[in-house]
Amino acid sequence: MIKLKNFDLSKLKKQFEENNVIKYIILDHFITGNYARSIAAEHEAVPQEYWLDYSHKNQIKTGITNKSLMGKNSRLLIEELSSSIFLEWLSELTAFKDLIVDPELDRAGLHKIKTNGYLNIHTDEQSHTKHKYWKRRLNLLLYLSPDYEKSWGGNLELWDHKSRRLIESISPEFNRCVIFATDNKSYHGHPSPLNCPENSARRSLALYYYQKTNKALPVTPTNYMSLPNDDIKKRFSIRLNVFFLYCFALLKRYTKLDDEYIKRISSYFTRRLEKKD
Repeated sequence: MIKLKNFDLSKLKKQFEENNVIKYIILDHFITGNYARSIAAEHEAVPQEYWLDYSHKNQIKTGITNKSLMGKNSRLLIEELSSSIFLEWLSELTAFKDLIVDPELDRAGLHKIKTNGYLNIHTDEQSHTKHKYWKRRLNLLLYLSPDYEKSWGGNLELWDHKSRRLIESISPEFNRCVIFATDNKSYHGHPSPLNCPENSARRSLALYYYQKTNKALPVTPTNYMSLPNDDIKKRFSIRLNVFFLYCFALLKRYTKLDDEYIKRISSYFTRRLEKKD
């Protein structure tokens, strides 16, 4: 369970507001220890065939959005993080009012990155792919790898896009929660491949919070950026992949295609690009 009274809300509000480029906070020991360990065990117990592969040129990761495939405690935590009590606490913390959670957990839910997996630096979709009046405002990430070691890497990196400068490198420690505002400046990810044992993974739970708007929002897919040390070839492949992702986002909004079908299309183009490398 989440013990919100353990956190100094006034202090957290000040920290969140004072982070100018990307507004964020870090909450250690976010939920009670036994509860966290039970959710981590459920995360690890999900059979491999249930995981949806999100991998393409800019990331290697898998996820689960179907709550029926998750364990009981994982579902209970998602309910708690979607409750009116927690939404009110989030609104007080961030000044974003009338927050809502996507009940279908599009691209949220359980995430898993195994050895050599990575996530290039990016900003997230600014609007929901299916609900065109929903503007994305906040990301909540809870790390769920009890065996995590710092030597694995996999830190969540926050970047200043304008100056191409690393702002913060956050270790994905077990039961650590990171909450940050998501907009067209909130570049984040973990671009260096994960160096964990084959039988381990960087595990997390992710929830995304939205506000309803009065007008339809344009499709704005995940936007990856190159880093200062990337060569021209990598920079080109990153931008080309962003174009494909924009096409996929359009398909998701205006057709009935889901991530499973789009994954197969993305995998095809990824294989073609790899053959050219």
